Amino acid sequence: MPGAEWLELLCKHIPDRYEQLVRYCGWYSSRGRGVRKAKGACAAANVSSDVTEVLGEYASRAKAAWRG
Repeated sequence: MPGAEWLELLCKHIPDRYEQLVRYCGWYSSRGRGVRKAKGACAAANVSSDVTEVLGEYASRAKAAWRG
C-alpha cells in the first residue's frame, strides 16, 4: 500500500474540528442499555446482590490469607 493511500485512510479516523467521536461498546452500548432496561430494575438488584456476595467472599479469603 502506498504511503499516501495509508495516510488518507488514517486521516479518515480524525474527527473534524470541535467534533467528538464517542463510540460505546459492551456495557455502555445502547443495545446493552436497552437489554438491561427491558429486564427491569429487579434484574439490576440481582446483579448488585451477586456482586456483594462475590466481594464478601473475596474479603473473607483476603482476611484468612492475611491472618496466615
